[in-house]
Amino acid sequence: MAKPAVRIGAIQFGFILGATAVLARAGQLQLVDGDRYAREASRSRTE
Repeated sequence: MAKPAVRIGAIQFGFILGATAVLARAGQLQLVDGDRYAREASRSRTE
């Protein structure tokens, strides 16, 4: 069985990988796809 330090390191690596994936997706939505979503939102607004 792996030592506790190795297991904790693997869990930390998983958390860092997950957080990086979330931040990358948020950046993609804001920076790359943001204009498309803004146009779609302005078309669907009713005032």
